[in-house]
Amino acid sequence: MKIKKYAERLPQYTLKAVMPFVKLPKPPILSGVGMLRRFPEVMAMTAVKKVLIICDGAVRTQPFMAQFQEDLKRQKIASVVYGRDDMELKLHDVYNAVDVYLSELCDGVVGVGGGSAIDCAKLTAARVTNTKPIPKMNGVGRVFHRLPPLFAVPTAFGTGSEASTAAVALDGENGRKLTVMDPKLCPLAVCLDPKLTVTLSPKQTALMGMEALTLAIEADTGLFDSDEVRTDALDATRLIFENLEAAVEDPEALVPRMHLQKAACLSGEAFSRGAAGYTFIISNVLAVQYQLPTAALNAAVLPLVLSFSKERCAGKLAELAYNAGFGTEWDEDLQLAEALIERLHQMNHTFGISETVPALKPGNISALADAVIAAKNPAYPVPKIMEKADCERLLAALLD
Repeated sequence: MKIKKYAERLPQYTLKAVMPFVKLPKPPILSGVGMLRRFPEVMAMTAVKKVLIICDGAVRTQPFMAQFQEDLKRQKIASVVYGRDDMELKLHDVYNAVDVYLSELCDGVVGVGGGSAIDCAKLTAARVTNTKPIPKMNGVGRVFHRLPPLFAVPTAFGTGSEASTAAVALDGENGRKLTVMDPKLCPLAVCLDPKLTVTLSPKQTALMGMEALTLAIEADTGLFDSDEVRTDALDATRLIFENLEAAVEDPEALVPRMHLQKAACLSGEAFSRGAAGYTFIISNVLAVQYQLPTAALNAAVLPLVLSFSKERCAGKLAELAYNAGFGTEWDEDLQLAEALIERLHQMNHTFGISETVPALKPGNISALADAVIAAKNPAYPVPKIMEKADCERLLAALLD
């Protein structure tokens, strides 16, 4: 068993040694109330002439979309809109968007909406200049050719896709989630306008904040915790802890929402450099199996995963807790780690996020644990390796 764990850790330590020499991009960000009106000026600097706007169905009918297209026209940029309706990004969405891009003779892509819309924009841009199918891009560094100009306008603050080098899509043919990670997927520029998030319901706001929190914490607690990852994760978690409740209580509170948008970008950047862990893996397996949103699953699974690994990453959890004001410098690391985990439970309770999965049945646990272990990429730098029995115990804690 120990030999197996050493074999699994070897590529992780190799990547950890290489990571400091890999320069990952950070997108320029135009941030502030009403900044969407100015964003076309930024886009015009790339000499783009016609863009494909990929958005969520609900976003397509928002008044700001028509205004955005008018502002683009003033900068002599034509636009065509591709609206997608599924909550989960599927490969057929990407291929349909590619068809529109090519038939309309576009030369740039803009993702407007949540993480799925922005991921669709990323993969569409990747497919336009890379002839191989998206499943062949699954993994790290498999997008060989440079993308056309790519921009992001998030209307949410969950996955941080607007600032990350990753995109996730569901491959319907074999029921697995693909994660494409490559520096070329980072947008050229991002617009953060908190006014675009005011239509989110309190529940959506809470779930997205918890999802961004998950990405930041998992990136920080893994083996790839460079100084840059740690700084981004600490700033992101503090901003979420300080602002999420205010944003949930008052949809018109623009300052907390602006801070949450910034936190999501920091989480996306931390995720790009620090990678994901078991919360990401388990949530994706459950999401595919039961057709559930990953944001709610992340919120439920994260405290359980941290409880499993807290002895191995107590110092990092303590730093996150202390930075967020959950203790003092006199508290022991493990005590602070437990305070952080308890705070996550409290937030789930406050926001009405279930910590169980009603669809999950005892008879499903063994097969799901196998799927989690099989999906675990050796490049995921988790602080503590989970065996099947560990995974089964964690899944059992999610039973309704």
